[in-house]
Amino acid sequence: MCQGFSFSSFNAIRIYGLSYVLIGVNVLASAYLTALEQPKYSLVTSMSYTFVFVLIGLMVFPQLLGPSGLWWGCSLEGIFDTHVATISFGDQEKNAKRNYLIRLTFLKKTKLVQGTTLKN
Repeated sequence: MCQGFSFSSFNAIRIYGLSYVLIGVNVLASAYLTALEQPKYSLVTSMSYTFVFVLIGLMVFPQLLGPSGLWWGCSLEGIFDTHVATISFGDQEKNAKRNYLIRLTFLKKTKLVQGTTLKN
């Protein structure tokens, strides 16, 4: 009986260990989006991992996968949030080009930038 418990704990730690890598990715993604002055995307990335997917994981995965579902929930939450962060990066890249052109146009109108041409 003690050996079965040990084996179960070993598997739980292996499964949960995957979530640590994904936590780092998600924290880094949120910080990166904050640094790029994209608070909306940063908030969505952060809240989806710390609140939304945690609740879903705690309610759904144990019922689907049994007792190991609690541990798989942590890792799957990280995978889902990494997907949310990837979508946020794609949207941020589109917005970055548009914001650059808007700022450059404003600076040219106020004559703060001399000799810069707008390229589409």
